[in-house]
Amino acid sequence: MKIVNYSYARKNFRKVLDEVVNDSEVTCVVSKGNQVVIMSKSDYDSMVETLYVTRSFQGGLTGMSDGKDEERYQAQFLGGGDTVK
Repeated sequence: MKIVNYSYARKNFRKVLDEVVNDSEVTCVVSKGNQVVIMSKSDYDSMVETLYVTRSFQGGLTGMSDGKDEERYQAQFLGGGDTVK
């Protein structure tokens, strides 16, 4: 994981995003004790899918055996967040 301070990330935002996407490099931006992680959407989707499969395997998601698992997964994990424009 690459760690950069807020000032660097702000001044080089395009470069930071390009590195995150092109190199699958997760980047942590640090500012006055706060930390934010930037990762590519495809890496995020993979992580969420792995979490879903792991939780499903362990019985963590209940009531999802009626054939609509994929639809619920899409709504809960991939389409349920707010989009910032």
